[in-house]
Amino acid sequence: MPTQSRDSLHIIHATISPLGGAGAVATRLYRAQSALGHKTGLTTLFERPFPRWAAAHPGVAVAALIDFLLVRKNRQSSFFSLWRRQHQPRIARRLRQHRGVLHLHWLPGMLRPAELFASPPAASALVWTMHDLWPLTGGCHFAYDCTEFERDCANCPQARRPFHGMIRRTLAEKRTAMQQVPEMCLVTPSDWAAQQVLRSSVMQGLKVRTIPNPVDTTVFRPFNREQQRQAWGCRDGDFVIGLGAADLGDTRKQIAPTLLVLQDWFLNLPDRSRIKIVVYGGGKLPSDLPTENFRLLGKSPDATTLATWYSAMDLHLSLSLYETFGNTLAEAAACGVPSICRTGSGAAEVVSHDEGGFHLTEIAQLPSLLESLRTNPAQCKTLGQAAYTRALRLYDSQVVAQQYLSLYSELQNGYSLQRQ
Repeated sequence: MPTQSRDSLHIIHATISPLGGAGAVATRLYRAQSALGHKTGLTTLFERPFPRWAAAHPGVAVAALIDFLLVRKNRQSSFFSLWRRQHQPRIARRLRQHRGVLHLHWLPGMLRPAELFASPPAASALVWTMHDLWPLTGGCHFAYDCTEFERDCANCPQARRPFHGMIRRTLAEKRTAMQQVPEMCLVTPSDWAAQQVLRSSVMQGLKVRTIPNPVDTTVFRPFNREQQRQAWGCRDGDFVIGLGAADLGDTRKQIAPTLLVLQDWFLNLPDRSRIKIVVYGGGKLPSDLPTENFRLLGKSPDATTLATWYSAMDLHLSLSLYETFGNTLAEAAACGVPSICRTGSGAAEVVSHDEGGFHLTEIAQLPSLLESLRTNPAQCKTLGQAAYTRALRLYDSQVVAQQYLSLYSELQNGYSLQRQ
């Protein structure tokens, strides 16, 4: 157990759950800062996936279903949190009274900014890490090409018209709340996300800092690739491509279009049986995909299993339309695997083009790049090593934790930070 020094900080990380991307970031920071000798805590509302937490928190569950079934125009719309605006008074009271560092993460359903920031919390430093765009909008978590959040979200393209007034009021409520805490620093995990803040009507005047998301490189590290590949039925020389998402049906992640492009690519290859595509995450694959080439792994039971899956890949794909960062890209890199990602969001900042992987502007560019890498396995190894080195340097949990510790110190000492 780490020994606390007189200079150690008392830090509370708050997020609705340790699950998901935001939960993983909060948990990794909590553990890394504790290992560095600081007194840290992790406050969550629930620790189990839906629907197992629903009975204990029926109000949040019903609100989530209203957002999912009624608010969004259709099932293809992005994740949305409008009715899911519950405020947990007991949690809020404890956080507001905390006199150390208060570090907020993913809040919908647990804390409502208007209530939490009704008056400035007692924290010596207040930080909110922006894991998606919800802090900037009236309800959506990714705005795609919409610019309504630059104004008032009055004409939200993702929601049904009867909810537009509520969405507009919610954004106005957030704007008022943020004005109550000018000392708060908003942290974005990429420069792309920081640019969205600069466009926002909500965050005017707040301090902004960019710090990447952390990866626990004691867990996400290169494992014995051959053992896992044999378990998948791979032979020597097979080209293994991996991709996935928590929800394979999330249209933002572009899993289905990517699978179709992959199938079209290898169907005409004379040795197509040597192409193996593994897909991880929740959901199903289209039934017409050839089983000799595609394998659905499901959700990984733990981080170590996911790391062994990454390690067995020759190449990792994440062609998501929009990401504030791209945790899977950083995790794959820490396992020594290069990735291909799409430009236009924070994901492109995680993958160093032509060094630890490649950038694409559209999925149609994928086949020619795959063919080049398939016929040059040495290049994949070189890219993977470069990705691994970069991940250790930039994304290791303790490296990122130290950046946050420096930020906390600056805030506590009243240093002037970058403002919009």
